[in-house]
Amino acid sequence: MIKTACIVFFSAFSANLCAFELEGVKVAGIKELPQPAITAPEPAAAEKVSSQYIWLRINNYTAGGIQAYDYSLKLDVVVRKTSAGYFYVDSGAGAGESYGRGVIRVYGKDYQLTGDGMSLDLKRAGGGYAVSGNVRGDNNQYQFISLTFSDRSDAFSYDISGYGMYLSSDRGGISGTFDAGRYSKKALSAVASLLLALQLDAQQPQVNP
Repeated sequence: MIKTACIVFFSAFSANLCAFELEGVKVAGIKELPQPAITAPEPAAAEKVSSQYIWLRINNYTAGGIQAYDYSLKLDVVVRKTSAGYFYVDSGAGAGESYGRGVIRVYGKDYQLTGDGMSLDLKRAGGGYAVSGNVRGDNNQYQFISLTFSDRSDAFSYDISGYGMYLSSDRGGISGTFDAGRYSKKALSAVASLLLALQLDAQQPQVNP
């Protein structure tokens, strides 16, 4: 009887020992199995960055005219106020290259630019102006322009904002960044000409009959 009990005990012990060893082998084997390669998610394709800096210096408050230029961008804008109260616009890059000529007419507190491939309305709205219209781009296709000129510290200063354009203007110049893939130089000159007209009127207010 005792012999039988011993045989049963040792059989059970051996079975448990084998199970433990097998379990250990299995755990070790799992640890040694090659781990699947973890691939980091592919970064999103970088968006095309075409942001460019502009600094149009302003001078020549003489003879009813004002000029803004950024020679690094080859952009030169001249606006002259006539005795009749409207403005002539001439913009170019020098050496006879022109980005367009136009006329800015004034209707009360609103302005309208029309000319060579340009048609923009500047309307007084709240604490600033709303700009909207179309300008012909470098690809000869018209692009829609929608911007806000927000009043700043005086009648010469504005913050200009819109999709892809963030500029500031004051007596000394117009500076900031713009999306060069969206705004052609003709569009820049059109926006600058409206700002210059505002500055000329701040210096020589309109006299409405």
